[in-house]
Amino acid sequence: MGAMASRKACISSPRAEAPISASAIGPQNTLVASGMKASTAASAVSTTGRARRTVLSTIASAMISVTGLVFSITMVVLQLASSQFTPRVLSTFLASRVTQTTLGVFTGTFIYALAVLRSVRGQDDPFVPQLSVTLAFVLVLASVAMFLAFIHHITTSIQVAQVIARIGTAARRAVDDLYPEEPGSGPRVSWEAPTGTEPRWLDARDRTGHVTHVDHEHLVTTAQAADVVVEILVPIGEVVVERQPLARVWGLETDLATGELFDDVGTKESRSVAGSMAGDIGVARARSQDQDLALSIRQLVDIAERALSPGINDPTTAVQVIDQLHRILRLLVTRETPSP
Repeated sequence: MGAMASRKACISSPRAEAPISASAIGPQNTLVASGMKASTAASAVSTTGRARRTVLSTIASAMISVTGLVFSITMVVLQLASSQFTPRVLSTFLASRVTQTTLGVFTGTFIYALAVLRSVRGQDDPFVPQLSVTLAFVLVLASVAMFLAFIHHITTSIQVAQVIARIGTAARRAVDDLYPEEPGSGPRVSWEAPTGTEPRWLDARDRTGHVTHVDHEHLVTTAQAADVVVEILVPIGEVVVERQPLARVWGLETDLATGELFDDVGTKESRSVAGSMAGDIGVARARSQDQDLALSIRQLVDIAERALSPGINDPTTAVQVIDQLHRILRLLVTRETPSP
């Protein structure tokens, strides 16, 4: 009986120790499994970070390459327009909103990709801004759409009919701005210089170039507040040099300042009325079509002369120019010359 009890004890001892051994190893297996999961997750984030960096690097390099291509195409178009039409139409191509927007979107996508690329980390401290990377893809799609729009715009803008019609439309707007009244609808203004008084001369100061615009609204408001009469001596488009007289003012006091005329002008912003009026007459190195009707007519005439030259011999283009000149002059003869 004692031997049998001893044999049972020997048999039951391993069975009794099995649960203890399993309970001791179980937490270790759990810790090992958790560590493996964490390591796998970190490795996945690191791999994703490297992939996102590769994608952003590709986007940045592609955008700077396409931006250079757009600049090259623009330069070729400007050279073609200068030789085929006239150098004075280059400003219309440079002012195109499609070209400016395309270059802006491409440059913005390139800078954004570089900024996001700097924040992506994939080593010891992995970090991937998913929303920023998604936005980079959206900007790429916008860049592709703008590139297609740019190609379409370039191919249509260099057509001679489009160039002539665009100049004619700009001239039509200038006629409406400079000569807005129908015959007999506006008041007849006449004025004579008073005898025995000397005018105050407004010169170009240190500016030289073409007279590009006159801020008539501000000039008239200042003249009414100062109770003076302003006579502009140079037309729009005229070349002026330093210290050349631009206008003369009758009845202006020498030390009168704008702060004494307008309540909303502070002491620091106040300046002489003569300097304010002289600033209302814009002077720049290049002429502008905003108020310069003669510039639009000059551009049309240059295109017609270039078309009739022996090297080109394109009378159809000259006929199209004549049609646009007829459109401008037919409207111009129905308007009255504004008061001097």
